[in-house]
Amino acid sequence: MIAPRTLPTRDAFVRALDGHTRREFASMPGRTNHLDAGILVPILWGSDATVVLTERPRTMRQHAGEICFPGGRPEPGDADLEATARREAREEIGLVDVDVVGTLSSVPLMTSDHRLHPFVALAEPGELVLNPAEVERIVSYSMRELFSRDFIDAIEWTRDGVTDSAPVFETGGRMLFGATAYVLYELLVAVAPAFDCEAPPRRPGKFTWQDVL
Repeated sequence: MIAPRTLPTRDAFVRALDGHTRREFASMPGRTNHLDAGILVPILWGSDATVVLTERPRTMRQHAGEICFPGGRPEPGDADLEATARREAREEIGLVDVDVVGTLSSVPLMTSDHRLHPFVALAEPGELVLNPAEVERIVSYSMRELFSRDFIDAIEWTRDGVTDSAPVFETGGRMLFGATAYVLYELLVAVAPAFDCEAPPRRPGKFTWQDVL
């Protein structure tokens, strides 16, 4: 595919996100996925639209070494899951001044009983301040580069007789997969109309579950 030459306007981006149909995916087999987690999907909006994720330290008790969006479980002072996502982004990467412009589907995790509730936010480019207790490094993707890809690598899996393709994104020798990869791919699907293109199709074949696990 050819990369979009220019960014859409913020208004066009928000309209595309507003027009996207959201889902609440069923719990994973053997899971209840009843533990709600608010996550922020930060997009640094400047000369490009850069999606920001984090890699968790390998010393963490849960989801060690995984690549994910800033976020976590609600705390008593959080008014709602959006407040949780904002607080976690502030604590993890020092991101304070954000404009939450929409939401994506809630996605259950395979590796725990958590369920992700993504809040898409725009922010001005700037230096991020990492909390070393929670973040090993920043992982970022240019949305224009993602849209320029001919396809997104994926792994096929079947549940209740229905086959789906789980997206996989490589970064710095690591692989982003699972619920977080689904969120990132859904973001592409949701806002593709604003970029005047379509999200690259998912193409299985390069990776297996043994590769990512």
